[in-house]
Amino acid sequence: MKKNSLSAHLGFNAETNIDDHLLTASQLEFESLVIPLLNSLYSTALRMTFLQEKAEELVRTTLFEAFRDFDRY
Repeated sequence: MKKNSLSAHLGFNAETNIDDHLLTASQLEFESLVIPLLNSLYSTALRMTFLQEKAEELVRTTLFEAFRDFDRY
């Protein structure tokens, strides 16, 4: 797994089965769209929650749901 991949940013560890997260061309496309926005997403989440852990969880959950439905858009 690449260190700069979205999976790494979202905290998936090395023991995570890549097949479980659909490592495909659509994930690479999703990563190319989302990674440039991660700082902005996190900053916004931090302003909304005021807590680092909550902000990280909000970004993680939001990106998981966005990726899950990525093929619909």
